[in-house]
Amino acid sequence: MRVAYVLPSIHIPSGWRSFCSGLINALSHYVDPIIFVAASDMEVATSLFPHQRVFSLPLTQRALLTDLHAWPALSAFLFEIIKRRFRRCGQGHGHGHGQGHNHGRDHDNIFDYTHGYGEIDLVHSLEAYPTGLIGFLLARELRKPHVISAIGTYAVLWANYRIHKFIYGQILKRARAIFPISQGTAALIKKHFGQYLHGVPIQTILCGNDYVRSISREAALNREFPEIPTILSVGVIIPRKGYHISLAAFAKVKEQLPQARYWIVGSIDDVNYFKQLQHFIAAHRLKDVEFLGEVSEEKLRQCYEQASLFLLTPQQIGLYFEGFGLVYLEAGAYGLPVIGTKTGGVPDAVKDGVTGLLFEPGDVEGLSRGLLLLLTNRDLARKFGQANRDWAETLTWERSARQYYEAYLDLIKI
Repeated sequence: MRVAYVLPSIHIPSGWRSFCSGLINALSHYVDPIIFVAASDMEVATSLFPHQRVFSLPLTQRALLTDLHAWPALSAFLFEIIKRRFRRCGQGHGHGHGQGHNHGRDHDNIFDYTHGYGEIDLVHSLEAYPTGLIGFLLARELRKPHVISAIGTYAVLWANYRIHKFIYGQILKRARAIFPISQGTAALIKKHFGQYLHGVPIQTILCGNDYVRSISREAALNREFPEIPTILSVGVIIPRKGYHISLAAFAKVKEQLPQARYWIVGSIDDVNYFKQLQHFIAAHRLKDVEFLGEVSEEKLRQCYEQASLFLLTPQQIGLYFEGFGLVYLEAGAYGLPVIGTKTGGVPDAVKDGVTGLLFEPGDVEGLSRGLLLLLTNRDLARKFGQANRDWAETLTWERSARQYYEAYLDLIKI
């Protein structure tokens, strides 16, 4: 089976990049992937997928019809479709792609990538919109089924934009299947776009991870907890990650456990929000909070190894939300218990009362009690941490790939 994958932006480390690389590399054991990325992502894509065929499109995740800066590249893509249709009409038969007239042109026409490879069976957009728009156009021109993975915010954000809601709604309506990465994401899609989804199969396939490959099971299950109670958060500094909530909870922890410390790893993507956090720290005379910024892989490993527990308190802000929460599984790979919030896809990543604890997004009191419990009860922390390691070993990319492959088979009836 040959599947065309249309990828969102992957030029910087991100959830998109982790999702695309992990899933496609696992799926390559089941299907023959043909990968399409924005031209600006080609260098990264060829390094991420050294054994796969990678082709460039003018753009993918930037393909917003209302963005004037995107129109030159988007027009180039649409022009290729028009040329192809004229050529097909002139030939008077079949699909017309991959014919000998284009032989030797190094695939400068994006629809001639099949030359020498055979036909595509399915087009899979690895983000809902606008990447899904490009996948939809590609699938329609190739006359093949189109399926969509819904990663999180970009699967529902467009409900606030009339033009995009209509366009995205038409894409959803015509999809052969939609694959949200969490039950939380699925629920929000149904809530905001239900009128377009009648008869469209929606199958939640949870994210996978490969963190467990780099940390031995023995080391994770027998980890030593530090003498200094240490809380670790990993995630970019933006309001949606909820650091204003986690800092408020930490302030209450310090009242009863003054030796506790809090490490925050992540780039400062919202300077104003970071200033608000700094103001809170100063106003409450809160000590032992350290913003570490972006760190190396080795430094990140050390942070996980020296932490007592992992904390991240995502918030839904408008239609911005946490689609899943791979970072909770990364913590699980190290045998750490986790604390999170009941929002978006987090309840799919954290098994409440098993791998960690979940609280309502604004429940500062509950979060502080949970932190104190796991910081002072090492037996419970170890129990949750070991269960989180087991959960991380269960949610692998291989598991996700098998589920996608079985769904593909159902769709194209091979």
